[in-house]
Parts: sequence; structure tokens; C-alpha cells
Amino acid sequence: NADNNRKNNSNSLNYHTIYSIDTLGTKIFADIDYFKFNKTENRTFESNSLNSDYSTIPNSFFSANNGTETDFTNFSGKIDVDMPLKWVSLSYGGKTSFSKNIGDVSFYNLTSGNPIFDPNQSNKFEYKENINALYFSGTKKIGKKWETQFGIRMEATNTKGISTTLNQENTNNYIKFFPTIYLVYNYNDDNSFSINYSKRINR
Repeated sequence: NADNNRKNNSNSLNYHTIYSIDTLGTKIFADIDYFKFNKTENRTFESNSLNSDYSTIPNSFFSANNGTETDFTNFSGKIDVDMPLKWVSLSYGGKTSFSKNIGDVSFYNLTSGNPIFDPNQSNKFEYKENINALYFSGTKKIGKKWETQFGIRMEATNTKGISTTLNQENTNNYIKFFPTIYLVYNYNDDNSFSINYSKRINR
């Protein structure tokens, strides 16, 4: 038998604006985002082990409460520029992001009728992440058949994880580059050939 009480709350705010610079089509895009998420869960369960004849095994009763609290906040801002020139179309910009995640997982053994805290199945932590990125790309058509794009993205990442349960702190600070390049040959309306290379990151 189990019961799960869950409560979620999220709020988001975005400001977006576009500025036209000249008659050639140069534009500046600006975004500011705020996101807040809270989640609380309480999962209470109880169980018995059964014999093959479905009779209850003596002293097999087990009951526990597993609680989770999550508080996540993210703030980010970015500015992008589209600049269509005669010989190439350029796009460049920058973005910064700040994230903070506070988590508390608590496990209580309720078998005896009184809650007993189990530190081996509990964890309280705080995680902070700051990412700053600059990026640049250019797209150019070569005649009627060829098209190429090249670009690079630089990310400076700083993270800090603090486990109150383990009394441990881990930090990461690094700068990485992510290039992108592709070449497309449009043979006709139904066929095209391309070769590309890119490097990405998943979090």
C-alpha cells in the first residue's frame, strides 16, 4: 500500500525585444528569462512479504516515508545579432545563465511506528551553475549550387556542488570551444549532398 502526496509550483517570466538597425536587415534580439520551480513529495508506503500460499510471513512488515523537496531557480539573458552583408550573412551574440538547485531527500523508517531517520538513503545538497557563452557563425551561398556555414561557440562554465549529508564540496571551472562547419551542394530540386562537422554538449 502506498500514498504519494505531490505539490508542484512553477513560475516563468520572459522579456523579448527586437531592434532593427538599418535597411539592410540587421537586427538585434534581446531576451531576459526567469524561471522558478518548487516541488514537494511525500511517499508513504507499507508492505508485507507473502508465502507461496499468499499467507503473510511473520515479522515481514515494513513501512517508510520518502520525502523530496526541490527548489530550482534559473536566470538567463542573451543578445543576438543578425547581420546580412552582401558577401556573407553573419550571426553572433552572447548568453549568460545562472542556476541554483537545492534538493533534500529524506528517508524515514516507520516500521516500529516511530519515524527513524536513515542517513544512508537521504541526501541534502545545493548545486550552483554559471554558464557564459559567446558564439559566432557565418553563412554564405557560392553560386546557385553551393552553400556553406562556419561557426564557433565558446562556453565558460563554473559549477559548485555541496552535499550537506556528506560534508563534501565539488567544483568545476572550464572553458570549451564547440565548432560547426558544413558544406551543401544542391544538385537539383530533389537532391542535395552535404558534409558537416559539429561538436555539442549535453547537460
